Formats: sequence, C-alpha cells, structure tokens
Amino acid sequence: MQKVFRAMYLKTHTYDAFRRHARTYLEPAIIYKWNEEQNLQLHYLSQNKNVILGGDMRADSPGHSAKYGSYTMMNLQTNNIIDIQLVQVENISREKDCSLVKKWHKSIINHLYWSASSSDSGPEKVAKWSSIMNHIQDIHTHSDPAFPRCQHEQRVSKDHSKWFHPGSTALNKLHRVLINKRVLSDVEKLSPHYQTSTVESFHKVILHFAPKNVVFPFIGMLCRLYLAAMHFNENAVRPQLTSSKGKPVYKLLFPKAKKGGHTVKPVKTEPTFCYVINLMNTVFEEVVRDPLPYLDGIQQIPVPPDLSSQHDRPSMEEAVAQHVSRFSQGGV
Repeated sequence: MQKVFRAMYLKTHTYDAFRRHARTYLEPAIIYKWNEEQNLQLHYLSQNKNVILGGDMRADSPGHSAKYGSYTMMNLQTNNIIDIQLVQVENISREKDCSLVKKWHKSIINHLYWSASSSDSGPEKVAKWSSIMNHIQDIHTHSDPAFPRCQHEQRVSKDHSKWFHPGSTALNKLHRVLINKRVLSDVEKLSPHYQTSTVESFHKVILHFAPKNVVFPFIGMLCRLYLAAMHFNENAVRPQLTSSKGKPVYKLLFPKAKKGGHTVKPVKTEPTFCYVINLMNTVFEEVVRDPLPYLDGIQQIPVPPDLSSQHDRPSMEEAVAQHVSRFSQGGV
C-alpha cells in the first residue's frame, strides 16, 4: 500500500504509526479472540471420551534461513485447529561441533514416522524411536527387548565420519532433544492409522496470512497464525458446491508431481469471514475504549530475544573502521 500511495503522491500513516496501532489494538484483540475460541474447543474436547489429534511442524520462513517454526495441533475428527505453538529456531546443527546433525536430519524424521507406522504397541514405538541414538553411532543391537536389533541389512561402514562419537557434544545435545521424557510420552501415543494431510492443507492457508518471504516480529507472526486458524476453523467443513442442476462440482488439476497425470478435486462453496466481523466488533467496541485489560494477554506471552542477540555486536565506529580498512588496501 505504501508503494501504491507513493506512486500516486498520496499521504498515509507511517510504518511506525501502523505498528503502534497494531500493538495497542489489533494484536491484543486477535490474541483475546483466539484464546476465547480455544477455550471453547478445549472444553468441548474435555467432554469426549475419545479424542484423535494430529500435529505437524512447519518452518515459517524460507527453509535456508528459517527464523520461526510453528507446530499445529488439529482435532482430526472435526478438522478444527486446537492449538498453535510458535518457537524461534534453536538449530543444533549450526552450533559448534554439531554440523553432523544436519546430515541426519531427514533420516531422524523418517525414523519417527516409521516407529509409529510399524509398531503394534506403545512400548514398541518407544523402543524403536530410542534406538536412533544407537543407530547414529553405528550400533545396531539394543538393550530393549521390544526392539533388540535394527531391521536393516547389517553392513560394515567404510565411512566412519558419518557416525556420531560417544560423549560428543552433538550426541549429548541430540539426546536431550530426542529422548527426553516429554518426547517419549508423545511417541508412545503416536497413531499408525491417521494422517496429517489436513494439517498440511492448513499450512497452505497460513501462506495467505504470513508469506514466507516476509519476516514478521514474534507477536506479529503469532497473530497471523491465529488469524489463519480462525479462518480455517470457520471454513473447515464447507459443503461441496453444486451446479444449477444440483450436481456436485469438480475441477481438473494437473499437479507437477504427476508429470502430466491429472487429479480431480471437489469444489467447495465460497468461504465466509464472520471471524473478521467479530474481531472488528471487539476492536472498536471494547479494545479501543480500554486497551489495558487486553494488553495483559500479550504481556504474558514469552517473547524470545532476536537471533541477532546471540552474536557479538560491534560498535558502529568499529564496524566502519574495519570496512574502511578492508577497502583501502587496494588491489594486488
């Protein structure tokens, strides 16, 4: 909008003014409405005897420079988003002496899926998942009788550099992340029957609210995730569109993955935006009149320090001196 206004020589508010209004009115209203909706859903779930949840993680900025990661939990029986957690990257593979983790990243993810899909009981899932710590050290027999040895063909490795060494910094940090009590408790509950394809559909909705090529502040990113969840929940069970003759409407797609093949997809009715009207009412009728009670909700959210704070920041004088020194040496 700034580019359009600038081209037309029209005045508009500054970015700082927009951020001030967003922090004071918009973001508190979004967080308040999401918490209100989430509490209703959690109350509904607490009344049910059987609950089936599915979760998935995504990088909320380009993979090569990911700043945030969000984890979404969905009620697979209703396709409603139950919870979203936003975290700032803690990339072990970038830490000193931990570059080997990056090479094993995809294999660890595949192992988690295999542990759930190939097991008949919770203890077996935990035993298979825990075996990853031995496997990455080139150890393929395990002390847990539920999974005594790896099922792959036993081979003698000629490349010793790809294995983790006992007691190494990388192995110890990876063990704390993968084999802590909370993770093992979750692994034991993993289902081999249900998929998270609907969660991946929600991730596509997030792109409309938070494009990956734009980096947002932490609270701003969190609010955009909440907006995407409210939009998705309102439209999760839209009926299929029908023609004037009462026949269901489909569209023909040619995905790249099918390499010339096609797929048929049902056409849904147009989405609704009642959540926007509710948010606007909250902003103008409640938050604008007295924002203080709503600001408390934001202040209770722990905001991590910027990634740049993890690095030493030179003074401007030092940075300029180094720049001038480097470019004043001339060619050789």
